[in-house]
Amino acid sequence: MAKKKSRFRQEAGENDLIQRTEQSYNTREASGKYNDYFTDDMPLQKWVCNEAGHILDVIPFIAGPNHPNVAEGKATHNVDVFVHFGIGVTESAYLCPARMGRGKCPICEFQAELKKQKNYDEEYVKSFNAKRRVVYNVCVYDTNKDEDAGVMIWEASHHLSEKNIMAIARNNRTGAFVKWADPDEGKTIEFAREGKGKSTSYVGFKFIDREAPITDEVLDNAIQIDEYLKYLSYDELKEVMGDPGKGEEALEEEENYEEVNERTPRRKKKEEKEEEAPRRGRSIPKNEEKEEEEEEEEAPRRRGRRSPPKEEEENQEEQEEEQETGTRLRRRR
Repeated sequence: MAKKKSRFRQEAGENDLIQRTEQSYNTREASGKYNDYFTDDMPLQKWVCNEAGHILDVIPFIAGPNHPNVAEGKATHNVDVFVHFGIGVTESAYLCPARMGRGKCPICEFQAELKKQKNYDEEYVKSFNAKRRVVYNVCVYDTNKDEDAGVMIWEASHHLSEKNIMAIARNNRTGAFVKWADPDEGKTIEFAREGKGKSTSYVGFKFIDREAPITDEVLDNAIQIDEYLKYLSYDELKEVMGDPGKGEEALEEEENYEEVNERTPRRKKKEEKEEEAPRRGRSIPKNEEKEEEEEEEEAPRRRGRRSPPKEEEENQEEQEEEQETGTRLRRRR
């Protein structure tokens, strides 16, 4: 009588374990945070633009039905997206439905409520801004490994990438546009990345002649990027947000909220001295009392400032776009 096989031997596929090993190997450096806004079935690997010189071709594609800016069936070279970074316990990235023309966004609504509160934390509120990003199909020629990878996805800051490309895409004398993205008459792009984090900059953008037209095989390997963008519903976004901890109820629970916000390092030091003074059997010097009175007079003016001027907000937004990656939320404990 033949021995019955275990359930595992009966049901396990021949390549299941090796496939799982490959999957685990490919995600060995992942921390479980910073999920992006692409669907899980997005077929291309993402190209990481490191601190070095780069040579690449942007590969055009035909827009799908979900492209936010280009009609379906029209040729395009990219997708513009607006993304909220650092959201929820996993500090993930999510497309902003409001900025992408898909209805209300609970993250934007939460930000708007914060702005209504007295003496709100501008840095914290700003961290909820939707950042403008650009996604391209690219072929990179930096190394043999890059060339062998074929078409990859490049997701970058609009301010650092697209804005610089557009600066050289128009002839300043004639006003004519360069056919830089055309597969037959287009150009290869050269530039360099300098710095890291907030100090990141892309410099030296220039077009150079291609060695050959982009092949049909490469064009067919480029994806309709808009087909792989992951949109969450209003309720799904609210769920991933969780409790950001800065709602009206949370603010009421914070002890001496306004005083904590307004205290400067110098004042903190003064307050520590005030607490120690009775134990030391001495009084607070008059010059310190005077400094405290001056700060108390200034405080109402600072607290009365509800939001920065429009020009300042625009400058702040431009500075945010200079960041290569989204800024994580800086929550006050």
